[in-house]
Amino acid sequence: QILYMGKRPLTAWREMVQATVGLLASGNSVVIDEVAFMGGWQIEHWKKMLASYNVLYVKIYCPLDELVKREQQRKDRMQNSSRGQYFVVHENVDYDIVFDTFLSSTEEIVASIVKACQTESV
Repeated sequence: QILYMGKRPLTAWREMVQATVGLLASGNSVVIDEVAFMGGWQIEHWKKMLASYNVLYVKIYCPLDELVKREQQRKDRMQNSSRGQYFVVHENVDYDIVFDTFLSSTEEIVASIVKACQTESV
């Protein structure tokens, strides 16, 4: 059984969501990098918890073959984990803006997100 600081993963995750809501309630700006390993319901939970805040939901992805290639090049990754996660992390999730990192550079993506935040007052 996996424990995070003495807690089960789902409990730790729910508490992280609550802590994020607390940061926002205190007037902080927050960037959340969530990989919904357990499925799209995690993003729906975020949406419910952040409903009273102005949030931009961003999907970052690339084709599976490219993702596997990148995973193999990075020595700090658990090999083959991307295959199992690929079809789960974005399942049934609606995003405000979507980027394919195979087609767009990091600089282009960042510029687009900044522009969207300024336009949407996020």
